[in-house]
Amino acid sequence: MPTAPHLAPTPPQGVTVPAEEPREATAVPAAPDPELAQDPDDLDTRGAGVDAAPARPAGPAAPGYDDAEREAVLKVMRERRDIRNGFRGDPIPHEVLLRVLEAAHTAPSVGHSQPWDFVVIRSADTRRSMHELAMRQRDAYAKSLPKGRAKQFKELKIEAILDTPVNIVVTADPTRGGRHTLGRHTQPQMAPYSSALAVENLWLAARAEGLGVGWVSFFDEREMVRALGLPEHLEVVAYLCVGYVDEFPDEPELMQAGWSKRRPLSWVVHEETYGRRALPGEDPTTCSPRPSHRSARWTPRRSARRGSGRSA
Repeated sequence: MPTAPHLAPTPPQGVTVPAEEPREATAVPAAPDPELAQDPDDLDTRGAGVDAAPARPAGPAAPGYDDAEREAVLKVMRERRDIRNGFRGDPIPHEVLLRVLEAAHTAPSVGHSQPWDFVVIRSADTRRSMHELAMRQRDAYAKSLPKGRAKQFKELKIEAILDTPVNIVVTADPTRGGRHTLGRHTQPQMAPYSSALAVENLWLAARAEGLGVGWVSFFDEREMVRALGLPEHLEVVAYLCVGYVDEFPDEPELMQAGWSKRRPLSWVVHEETYGRRALPGEDPTTCSPRPSHRSARWTPRRSARRGSGRSA
């Protein structure tokens, strides 16, 4: 026999059944775009379920220095010099040297590893030993030069180890920061690069104090490490001669001696890809000839003069 259709019970009299509110249509997810597919390993789900941080209110950017302060910073950069001549024997007060070393120690470093150490040398005996090492390397370099260049090099003073009251050896410790130093996984050379930034800070602070600095690079690094009793794992980044000077030359000493010329800024700024030389605000110019390191005659089109300067 056919069964009766199922009927909802009749509500009691006087009871009103509220009408069911219409439901929102459930969106059907679209098929994923194969071009936008991601590997699950690329997804960072650590913040899942956490409300996004509110957007920061838009406001003015952090202020720069005023005109006088900015000019002071740029002035010390322009007037820094690699000094080899004209050092004085005046002692360097402890508080002055401390300020210079503090400035060096505030340098940026990859992974905040701070791989530098500063070995301050005042002993005349130690400086004489370092001078002998430098002279041996100077002679070896002179023998490698073409005859004309060797004659020119003979007239150059390449160090002031015995002329300065303080020598500073700047080293890089590749173990500083541990085995997994942030930023050095693929570029382990970041340790000496970071120490080189400390050298620049030291140099600028010294110039602000009226101290000349000369960088001596005529050393066999391992020979120097042994002579100074440094730990074998350290890398020597710089040997610096520091002292008061009679004057700071307007031009780098090697430029004054005719050994080299300054390249203009327009040679070394490239827009997007190497070879499309352009200063900010200018149209890129592709220049195929590669300028000689001994010649300043080649210039790209437009404003090569704007990049010229006096500092080194």
